[in-house]
Amino acid sequence: KQASPNTGALLQQHITALLADVKGAQTQRMQVRTGDRIRFLDIKDICFFRAADKYVEVHTFDSEYLLSEGLAAIESRLPAADFVRIHRAIVINMQHLDEIVRVESGHYRVRMKNKKRTVLPVSRRAKRNLDLS
Repeated sequence: KQASPNTGALLQQHITALLADVKGAQTQRMQVRTGDRIRFLDIKDICFFRAADKYVEVHTFDSEYLLSEGLAAIESRLPAADFVRIHRAIVINMQHLDEIVRVESGHYRVRMKNKKRTVLPVSRRAKRNLDLS
């Protein structure tokens, strides 16, 4: 039995809808609490996330915020093309990466474009995430 000509178009519509759902699942904005206020940060403005004890620090160009959510949960909602894990405790936004510096015997550090020009370590395991292996 041959499929009707509408079957291909219908299948394409389903695929397009599924892709839109997947893209929509990625976070475009993130809520952070500051005292009695809730701020909304655009994901593109976040330079990096760093796990610190029971919290995750969110660093923008000139500000820092704390989240009580785990780094893995946050990372799962970020666009994988832009955000890369460079250490078990650090996820960076590649759009805010300034440079990668080799420091000693195969170790690397990255410098971010934020106001403080923060330098972050790259773990041996995560070197491949930056195509350094």
